[in-house]
Amino acid sequence: MIDNTGPAGIGSVEHAPESNYGVAVQPAVEENSTLAATTMAQNSLPQVFAVEPALAAAPLILLAEDNEFTAETMRDYLLFHGFQVSLARDGYEVIEQALRFKPDLIIMDIQMPGINGFEATQRLRTEAIMAKTPIIALTALAMSGDRERCLNAGANAYFSKPLSLRQLIETIRQFLAETY
Repeated sequence: MIDNTGPAGIGSVEHAPESNYGVAVQPAVEENSTLAATTMAQNSLPQVFAVEPALAAAPLILLAEDNEFTAETMRDYLLFHGFQVSLARDGYEVIEQALRFKPDLIIMDIQMPGINGFEATQRLRTEAIMAKTPIIALTALAMSGDRERCLNAGANAYFSKPLSLRQLIETIRQFLAETY
């Protein structure tokens, strides 16, 4: 079970001075316990980074989604399927978290505040550590040419919303099959 109620009982929590987003967590994890840290980006919804200790070696997925319902649904589904998840609510957060956490895969919403998913993907592709990280683009406003535009920006796959979560998991597993 994931405890996303906040940092109480998991260790010390400090505001990260080098960042406008979130907190730094110094966990105090016991065997068979669950670690979860809730962070708050300035003027945004809470984001949850959750790790089951038994899944510490599980792939980390950075989920870039600004819609609260969609983010929670996808986060819960990914956690259920054994992935670690970090949430980003805008394009700037995506870049910051990608460079900090070096996720194994990124799910990128295209329509986000700050910078959009196209630009965030392009910026990430200029970073050597993100050059081969699979990026799956998602958009609710599927328009003619969006798929090609996402792939040209550097995404490895494209889904329009509403999407099949089962198909998303299959695609994630295909991308991660070589690594895990």
